[in-house]
Amino acid sequence: MDKEQTYHQIEAYLDGLLPPEEREAFEQKLRQQPALKEQLDKHRAARLLLEISAGRKLLEEVADKKTLRPFRAGQRWMLWSAAAAVVLLALLWSFMSLKTQYTPQNLAMQHFELYPGSSIRAERAEAGLFEKGMLAYEAGDLDAAIRHFSAMQPAAARYAESRLYLGVALLQNGQAGEAASVLKTLIASNDSRFSPAAQWYLCLAYLMDGQVEASKELASVLAADTRHAYSASARRLLKDMNSFFFQL
Repeated sequence: MDKEQTYHQIEAYLDGLLPPEEREAFEQKLRQQPALKEQLDKHRAARLLLEISAGRKLLEEVADKKTLRPFRAGQRWMLWSAAAAVVLLALLWSFMSLKTQYTPQNLAMQHFELYPGSSIRAERAEAGLFEKGMLAYEAGDLDAAIRHFSAMQPAAARYAESRLYLGVALLQNGQAGEAASVLKTLIASNDSRFSPAAQWYLCLAYLMDGQVEASKELASVLAADTRHAYSASARRLLKDMNSFFFQL
């Protein structure tokens, strides 16, 4: 998809004009492509600035004495009231749009980054379940990745690693509850290779699932441990969760 097509699709998405199937497909892309999510956020912010700017311009025009001079006092009051109402509506729309960005689900996706894939060079025909899962994971085929990782047995080689990728794939696919269950099991295994990443993604899974306090509690633990690989990420997440808009 070229830049112009992406622009028009973002416009249609923000205006609520995409058909249900296209909207679902677009939201799937947002979960898979952080760059597209960032582009959407910038587009939304630019719209807000334009709305606010338009409201200010209208007030300035109404306040212009030359504009108001031909009108009687009562008419001028009505013009002021109408202009103020337009600006108020623009600000209210801006506020609601910002509030939408700070829902638990959106905030989780803003902090989500795909966990790096393993180096898989096996041919598809020769690959085992883990290799097939990784090939699908790296290709963005989340359903196939989830299917292959889920089929692995505890005795299999790289089983613990597959639990991490399964949890991340489920989270990216919008299945936060299932992701949390898988990640908690991995953390309970005390595998130091994957526990730090599992703890971070569990924070996001809790948040996406609406368990805000559980997410805050775990993020606070990670943020306090300066040696934790995701300490800085947890601090940024906590900052956003403690923001004015998120707590409204």
